[in-house]
Amino acid sequence: MKQLAGALIAAQKAIGSVSKDAKNSFANYDYVSAETMITQCRRALHGAGLVFSRTHWDMKSTDFGITVISKYLLSHPETGLVMELMNEMIVPPNQKQLDKAVLAALTTGLNYSLRDLLLIPRADEPEVDNLPEPQPKSAPKPAKTGAKQEPASGDRALALGLSMVFGLKPDAEGYEKALLDHASKKYDKKFTSTAELPDEYVKQVIEAHNIKMSEATAEDKALFGDK
Repeated sequence: MKQLAGALIAAQKAIGSVSKDAKNSFANYDYVSAETMITQCRRALHGAGLVFSRTHWDMKSTDFGITVISKYLLSHPETGLVMELMNEMIVPPNQKQLDKAVLAALTTGLNYSLRDLLLIPRADEPEVDNLPEPQPKSAPKPAKTGAKQEPASGDRALALGLSMVFGLKPDAEGYEKALLDHASKKYDKKFTSTAELPDEYVKQVIEAHNIKMSEATAEDKALFGDK
């Protein structure tokens, strides 16, 4: 496997961060399209004498919904050496067009498989080692007497819905940053995490992506608990 590993190293050295070339009009942020990611990775792989391809994909039903499982093959034609890889990506539930949701999951899975294979860093973002030390969060203010509180199950439902939205994005981290910036401008308040976003805003984001949230059934509560 020495020749294959050496070729992979050469491909990783040949590619840097991939520039963002597409824009999401809803949240007004830029991201790397799957087409650009595939084109840049293919150039680096072929330049190192490597071929990467999806050899098979299948769908699996789980307790949490449908996932698509893809199998890939990294080949070094000069020596005949190969390396098998696999990726599993969730398909957001309750989509009106399931075929498009499945195709989006397949594309997203390929995008992140290539990113992981070639260790591509995020564009215009600091390395992990250079990130500032996290600051301790101030204690939350006690709720005012009589203030209406959302139930914990509702909070989890919104969080799950938002995570499904992120699963549709080829650049989930970039989307999250753009979402926080957009909300900060909308509410004239600085948000540093999606957990701080107002429920009404999160619901708008979820609904804009046609993700339908429904109340847990008795079977769901028996499986996951009702708390």
